Amino acid sequence: MNNRRIPYGAILTLLFVLSVMAMIFCLSAQNGEDSGKLSGKITTIALQVFVPEYEVLDDASRVLIGARASFIVRKLAHFAEYALLGFALMLHFHVIEAQKKLRRPVLTAFTIGVLYAASDELHQLFVGGREASARDVGIDSLGVIFGLAVLLLLLRVINITHRRRGDPRSRRP
Repeated sequence: MNNRRIPYGAILTLLFVLSVMAMIFCLSAQNGEDSGKLSGKITTIALQVFVPEYEVLDDASRVLIGARASFIVRKLAHFAEYALLGFALMLHFHVIEAQKKLRRPVLTAFTIGVLYAASDELHQLFVGGREASARDVGIDSLGVIFGLAVLLLLLRVINITHRRRGDPRSRRP
């Protein structure tokens, strides 16, 4: 009988990565009209929360503010979904690195995140009413970096806390 341990952590984190990728794919698969409706709803909610006088503005002002806010909401959505992907990728590769099976987890996570962002923009070329944008790949890449950094910072805090408690699970840098 083989006594090899099943790497449950690696399996769970891989499922997390694949779930985030599937979410991004599904959002990118929405045609331009459906995507616009979704971001329009989110933009309206954001305007009602952050611009209290929005409802009493004249129509021309609401359209102008709405267009600017829609652009910001769409770009923040790109950033946020790729920050989540960067976080998930880094978590997965951190688990694999802990099993001594990967040497450069940050570079690997970043590379996969950026390649996925580029493939996502390519995917959008084939969706009605959508287009590819190099700017979005850049925003997505910044999101990946942010997600990686958040997890690395969190791991650092956890490691410092463990070291202060004398926990043998802490790693020396």
